[in-house]
Amino acid sequence: MKAPETAPRETPPLRGIRVITFDAGGTLLRPHPSVGAVYREIALRHGIDRPAAALDRAFHEAFQHVSKDETVLDPEARERDFWWRVVRHTFLTTGEASASPAPRDAAADRLLRELFDELWIEFAHASRWRLFPDARATLQTLHTAGYKLAVLSNWDKRLHTVLEETGLRPLFDAVIISSEAGAEKPDIAIFRAAERALGCPPAACLHIGDSRRHDIEGATAAGWRSLLLRNDGAAPRPGEIGALG
Repeated sequence: MKAPETAPRETPPLRGIRVITFDAGGTLLRPHPSVGAVYREIALRHGIDRPAAALDRAFHEAFQHVSKDETVLDPEARERDFWWRVVRHTFLTTGEASASPAPRDAAADRLLRELFDELWIEFAHASRWRLFPDARATLQTLHTAGYKLAVLSNWDKRLHTVLEETGLRPLFDAVIISSEAGAEKPDIAIFRAAERALGCPPAACLHIGDSRRHDIEGATAAGWRSLLLRNDGAAPRPGEIGALG
């Protein structure tokens, strides 16, 4: 009689791993208290009154549908232009002007520009962000264990300030952000930039993030291992984790 076949055992997530990279927004950090709440607070200073919940909904819609203008060649300028259009869409779809894609006059446009400039600065500081539970403790444990750690994020240079102000920066051997790398996840070019910065081959790298498309598919295409962080409360499946701790 033929012996029953045993199911193949999964490779332990950290076996052979020397480098662990983390996405930032949605993995290590979240807006505080929420995007809508911050938008409302700053908007009130400019005489614009919108409910935080409505701003949250409009923001998430804009974030999903507004695309970056590739004709803007400077990466930092492209990021700022993208966020300007996200903010503009968010406010124009939650107020009286929601039926029109553009402000009704130049004064309205200037007001939105002033509001955007203030929001841009607000989100450059740690006071508008909170770490996810166990994030700091997990990073400290891995750092002490000798792993090379890095942030690998689709972000702009403001992330450097946020990481410094949260006290996380000393735990990372590198911070690779899309506006400086010239590529965004899931493009394998940004993963290659991380390999060069950390001196590590793809097979020894693990990436953790909350986006299946940007983090998991990107890492897989680059030949890395990956873990999807489920921060939606759903039970994690193989290849997923429910928390960093």
